[in-house]
Amino acid sequence: MTRFEQINRGYLDAVIELTWLEDQERLGLLVLGIERQPSIQRVEVVDDHGRILAQAGAPQNGDGPSRAFLLERDYHGQHLVIGELRISTTLSDIRERVIERLGSTILANTLLVLAAAALVYLMVHRVVTLPLGRLAAYARTLGRDGLDAPPPDMASRHQDEFTDLGHAFNDMRRAIGASYGELRESEGRYRD
Repeated sequence: MTRFEQINRGYLDAVIELTWLEDQERLGLLVLGIERQPSIQRVEVVDDHGRILAQAGAPQNGDGPSRAFLLERDYHGQHLVIGELRISTTLSDIRERVIERLGSTILANTLLVLAAAALVYLMVHRVVTLPLGRLAAYARTLGRDGLDAPPPDMASRHQDEFTDLGHAFNDMRRAIGASYGELRESEGRYRD
């Protein structure tokens, strides 16, 4: 429901009645209440001769839509137009609310993206970085301590490529160890 529809449904009958009764004090309070609605910039009630009976708000700056409601009343079988309710709105309030909501939305989406990035980082760290780090540390240990260093713990809940890589690395270590042992034997036989 638009602001104009809300005014039509909620205020127009009271404005018509107070205009008919020429109760300018209560009409002024009602107009002030309408003007305090969000995005309303100016409210005027004029009689059928164009005289302003009540008004509130700043003159229209032209940035928002305006609407005039005819104040009509039936009296002794005659349909009378007793005046007009003129409403001017401003887009600046709407812009401010949109910008405020946009800021909140951007902040919320940024936090969601950061949370998703952190989750992806943790998953990659756990699934990729830690196993590769263990294999790299093991390779350094082999270079420093020789082929007798114990293999890294590559146990995983699932059989994956890193588990296969760990097993292949260990098989390679054993094959190199066996080749090295055979080379020593051959060298020993050759020297004897």
